[in-house]
Amino acid sequence: MSKPSEPAERAERKVITPDLQADDAELARYAMLLDCLGVGLLVYGRDVEVCLSNTSATAMLNNGLAAFTDQSGLAQSEEKRPAALVLRTGEPIQNCIYGINDAGTANRWINANLLPVLASDGSIRRVLMTMTDISEIHWLEARLEQLSVRDPLTDAFNQRHTLRLLDEECHRSRRYGTPSTIALIDIDGLGRINTTHGRATGDRLLASIASRLRDALREIDVVGYHGNGQFLLILPNVQLDGAMIPLERIRAGIETDDFGNPGLNVTISGGVTECAGDTPIALIERAHDLLLQAKTAGRNWLCQDESLF
Repeated sequence: MSKPSEPAERAERKVITPDLQADDAELARYAMLLDCLGVGLLVYGRDVEVCLSNTSATAMLNNGLAAFTDQSGLAQSEEKRPAALVLRTGEPIQNCIYGINDAGTANRWINANLLPVLASDGSIRRVLMTMTDISEIHWLEARLEQLSVRDPLTDAFNQRHTLRLLDEECHRSRRYGTPSTIALIDIDGLGRINTTHGRATGDRLLASIASRLRDALREIDVVGYHGNGQFLLILPNVQLDGAMIPLERIRAGIETDDFGNPGLNVTISGGVTECAGDTPIALIERAHDLLLQAKTAGRNWLCQDESLF
């Protein structure tokens, strides 16, 4: 009873296998069909050179002037090119996202599928690469991700994401015993600035201060907008005395800058403390108390946590 079922099983396996046997005339007809659907097709030979490109693929690749990149925008090495990978492994590649970069222009994005085409002896004769332009979808997804973590006014991290990062940093500091400093920074008299110079000026000032903080701090430091003209800074792997150096430099620079508005006097105050096994809430409360001390003392001052010395 088992023998009659074997040909059917083999036939079923043949139907679902991703390998194809097709001559170049069939591939050309396939290319024309995909053009009607707006899908790009590249056909590679064994030398990993393109031997057929339909109109859609030619347009996507700007007549061959563009190059594939990975999702971080880095150009792919020869051995990591998708067609080379299929030729080397014999395995298809399904639903992979690649960037397309035109030497100086913004990346476009494609969803690609690659399939080996077999010769009669079972060797790989061609590699087919279909490409669907997903640039708009990719941009929308990236924008949505950015909106989920960024404050739209300042482009700093929003409060929710900043608190999440602070929780992670406190956990890391407790686990490994590494130092971390946080600072709660407030723009002195922001309400007065909004009243005197207009809300638009106040909004531009917030964005400028956020940019100044990002530029002056390290790449690993976190600049978060805490609301009401306040910024929460997280400085990993640095003790309080080391953190005060760049923070004081920032404070002094802001004091002497009118931010394009002659007569606008801008200063900041802040509370600066170090993570010492605290919870995020306790750490922020301590920084807030220090900020109030700086305000009470006359503003334009960064009050550091003396209890740590």
